[in-house]
Amino acid sequence: MNRTQMLTQGAVLLAVYTVLLLVVLNIPFLGFILTFFLPLPFLIFTYRFGGAASFLMFGVGCVLTVLVGTPLALIVPITFGLTGMMMGYALQKKWPRMQLLLSTTVIFLIAVVIQYATSIVFFEINIVEEMFTTVEDSMGQVSSILSATSPENAEAFEEQIAGTIDLFQQLIPTLLIISSFVMVLILQAINVPLARRMQVDAPRWSGFHDLSLPRSIIWYYLIILVLQFVVTDPSGVLYPIVLNGLFLMQLLMFFQGLTFLHFYGKTKKWSKTILVLLTVAVFLIPLGFFVLMLLGIIDIGFDLRSRIQKKT
Repeated sequence: MNRTQMLTQGAVLLAVYTVLLLVVLNIPFLGFILTFFLPLPFLIFTYRFGGAASFLMFGVGCVLTVLVGTPLALIVPITFGLTGMMMGYALQKKWPRMQLLLSTTVIFLIAVVIQYATSIVFFEINIVEEMFTTVEDSMGQVSSILSATSPENAEAFEEQIAGTIDLFQQLIPTLLIISSFVMVLILQAINVPLARRMQVDAPRWSGFHDLSLPRSIIWYYLIILVLQFVVTDPSGVLYPIVLNGLFLMQLLMFFQGLTFLHFYGKTKKWSKTILVLLTVAVFLIPLGFFVLMLLGIIDIGFDLRSRIQKKT
């Protein structure tokens, strides 16, 4: 009976996935919106029948993708199918929200790297390289105009742009990680509530204010800070690794500080309007990033939340 249910529900969910895929591939604007719902069939199936059975559905989904689309469309089930499977598995095992987010981010990031590698190996298209080439060409045109109107500032402008582009090129790994995490956060916010309506026992997580990174991450941050003073040669192999590690840790500390701000506001019963205004102000004020980063470090290092909770 269980096998019959698995086959029946798998066929229904694959039909839903196929319809979503057809819309995504053929109707641009609506397809973009429905892209965020693609993990749902895989999430539900994995939650109900486990990880082993979900790979069978994934394989059939890949075949259907080729039949209704092209081999290039295989990146859709690789990206969103595997992401949905990871979410379903995490929900089935009742993992905490942060563990779900981090594990799913790893899967999504792997899928993005596969896309990038495929475009280079099979199509000889380096998307990142072409993007930076386009930026350099645009800045070159701006520099030419500046040279004609203000020659004394043109050289400084070119050096500044070259340094900025070089920095972003070195930070590509971190930018991919952050963008993957944000995408997974959006996918989780959309698909988990929908799955809950379809008899998936997904926990009703508390708000943003209760999100907190593991306390052990402070040690990784300290290690990166020490390595920053040891690895100083920009041409060295370890330099981009340390640079990316430092940037990533700073972003994580900022994230921790932002969640602490919301936690403190919730504890003091601030209105949502005040919290929204403070959050916006943080991104507009130049020192806002560093203040919240410091707050995040203090929160993790000294467990500020527990201290505040004891006083209330």
